[in-house]
Amino acid sequence: MSRYRWWFACFALACALLWAKAPSPEPAPVIEAPTQVATPASTALLRPPTEHFLDDGAEKDNKKRRKAWFAERHRAPPGVDWKQIERENGLRQIAKRNALAGRAPRAAGPRWIERGSDNQAGRMHVTRPSSDGASIYAGSSMGGLWRADPEGQDWTPIGDNLYGGVHELAILPPDEAGGPEVILAAGSGGIVHRSSDDGQTWEVPTGMADLWQVRRALVTTEGSHTVFLVTERAWDGYALYRSTDHGRTFQNVFDHGGYAGYLWVPRDGDPRIFLLHDDEVWISEDLGDSWTPTGGRIDGNMSGGELGGSEAGAPRLY
Repeated sequence: MSRYRWWFACFALACALLWAKAPSPEPAPVIEAPTQVATPASTALLRPPTEHFLDDGAEKDNKKRRKAWFAERHRAPPGVDWKQIERENGLRQIAKRNALAGRAPRAAGPRWIERGSDNQAGRMHVTRPSSDGASIYAGSSMGGLWRADPEGQDWTPIGDNLYGGVHELAILPPDEAGGPEVILAAGSGGIVHRSSDDGQTWEVPTGMADLWQVRRALVTTEGSHTVFLVTERAWDGYALYRSTDHGRTFQNVFDHGGYAGYLWVPRDGDPRIFLLHDDEVWISEDLGDSWTPTGGRIDGNMSGGELGGSEAGAPRLY
C-alpha cells in the first residue's frame, strides 16, 4: 500500500467512527392548542407562539393552532357568537362602501392642525376664550397657563409662577376699562388663584377653604359675569360656590353632600343656570339664590356625573 492510500484509509475510518457516535436528531416539538378556559390577560400573553414546523401534517396542525389562538383572543361571554358579530360588521362595511360609492365626492373641509404643545410640555386640561374673543387661554398640568390668538398661533406663557398647574379656568372682563382681563385658575389639590395683571402676580380668593379639587369653573353670560365653582371639599363633600365680585370672594350657594355634582351655563345670555344633583337637573333663575328640581330623574343610581348642554333646544342637556 502506498503512503497516500494509507492516509486515505485512516481518514475514512475516522469519519466512520465519528458518524457512529453522533446523536440522532430529536423529533420536532409539538405545541398543543391552548385549552379554552378563562385566564388572566397576563397569563395569556405568556402562551407559546404558534410556530410552523415543516413536518408531516404541518399545514393542518398550524391551521388548528392558529384557529385556537384567534378563538382565545376573541373570548366572549357565554352565548355570544363573536364570529357572527364580525361577519355582520364586515357586511355592514361593504354596504356602507357601496352606498358611498354612488355619492358625489364631498368638498374638502377644514382640517385639524396641531397648535401645541410643540415641545411636549405636558397634559392640557382646559381651554377658554377671552372675554372679548380676541385670544384663547389653555391650562396645562404642571406647565402653567398659556395664551394665543384665536388661530392658536404665538403661544405665550403667562403663569410660569403658578404652582399646581391649571385644570379649570374662568376668564372675566377687566376690572378697569382698558386693563388686563381677570383670570381665575384652579389647579391640582383644589388650589385657586386670581390674577388681574396678566399673570404677573396671583392672589387667593377668600370664602373657600380645604378644597380637594375644582370640578368645574363657569362664568354667566347674561351680563353680571357671575363666577361659579363646583368643588370637592376635603372633609365635607361637594359644594357650589359663587362670586359676584370678579372672583375676589366666594360664598357657598349649594351643598351636594356626597354627590359629585356639575354645572352648565348657557353661552347665549340665558340667565338660567343648570345644576346636576342627586341624579336630577336643578334650575336657578336668580343666579343661585334659589334652586328648583325639574322632577325628571336620571335612571342610574349614580354617585355623581357631568352635565353638558347645547343652546339648540330649550336648551338640550346631556
